[in-house]
Amino acid sequence: MSPYQKLNKFISMVEGNSKSTCVYGCPIGTLNSELGKESRELQKYAKELFEIFIIWIAQQFETFLDKKTSRSKAEYLMVMAEGAALMAHAYKKPSVLKNSANEIRKWLATEFNIK
Repeated sequence: MSPYQKLNKFISMVEGNSKSTCVYGCPIGTLNSELGKESRELQKYAKELFEIFIIWIAQQFETFLDKKTSRSKAEYLMVMAEGAALMAHAYKKPSVLKNSANEIRKWLATEFNIK
């Protein structure tokens, strides 16, 4: 499976959880938000859950970009996914997450120069 296909699977995973995300929010995002309010020392461990995804995503971009740029692209992809999850939860609309997933796919295709 190509790096592009792997990242598309990641987006599909986020999109596939749209119904539960609308009800409960993103589990990783919610955990980080709540721990950040009262337990900063524990939040650093919860942040590692984001870091696992960012490292993996960056590795996909490293197939054609340098490490610094790959990290930046990975963080941006996570920002888009997490922002979409937050908005879907706030509006209680799976369509928000599904529409965002389609936009993320368009961005990803451009990054990988896929037409």
